[in-house]
Amino acid sequence: MSKCCVICVGRNADRAADRIEAYAKKADFEIVETIFKDTKSVERLKFYIERDSIISILVSSIYDISSDKSC
Repeated sequence: MSKCCVICVGRNADRAADRIEAYAKKADFEIVETIFKDTKSVERLKFYIERDSIISILVSSIYDISSDKSC
């Protein structure tokens, strides 16, 4: 089972997170954490990545959370 972190931003982040989590469970991913509406999301991701706690990051859309600019 692959470990992943789900990240969602924007107006409908909670609904997008629900959809992505459902997909992840069907695809046999273990969800370590779902992050949305968090000002420290970059630091939380770095924590997981540096400790090899996750191997995948699932996002609702491409968004540069370090500079607050949509890509």
